[in-house]
Amino acid sequence: VVFNHMLVVASCSEWRRAQADEVKLQTLQQRLQKAVAPGGLDVDDFQWPWFPMEGPSWDNEDRFEGWGCGEWSELKHCPQVIEVHQRHLRDLLNAGVRGFRFDAVKHMRPGHVAEYCKFLRNQHQNVYIYGEVLSVDAHMHEEYTTPLQMPTTDFRLTVFLRRVLAEGPAA
Repeated sequence: VVFNHMLVVASCSEWRRAQADEVKLQTLQQRLQKAVAPGGLDVDDFQWPWFPMEGPSWDNEDRFEGWGCGEWSELKHCPQVIEVHQRHLRDLLNAGVRGFRFDAVKHMRPGHVAEYCKFLRNQHQNVYIYGEVLSVDAHMHEEYTTPLQMPTTDFRLTVFLRRVLAEGPAA
């Protein structure tokens, strides 16, 4: 599941220009509103003010707030978003899904992810929950693995295997 961001309705450069042009910003927000309304969300369910999550922001405290690459509309943690997400999780459970991979979990606050984990575990006793944390920072992984009992991507192993495959056993 992808719960921290949704869809691209404009490029990063369009959003950047809109920060200095109120009419352009309203146009982009209306485009976003039109795209998300059928799913039960509103433009106010997204993080404002807009800022692009790029460079160092991918791995520092900004990683929770920015719009990925300046394009991926970032959802905020609020009752409406939680309700829509829980409805989606319930639909998946009702369809027989018992394994859940939280995409880009490092861009969601651990306390927010904990709410979804609790919801899933309260709905069904045999669910598997896994978080994607693309980082070699052990502390970042521990933010999710220890308190949430959620295994995360073994990114350090991935980096090592890629290096061995590219450079051979001497790597």
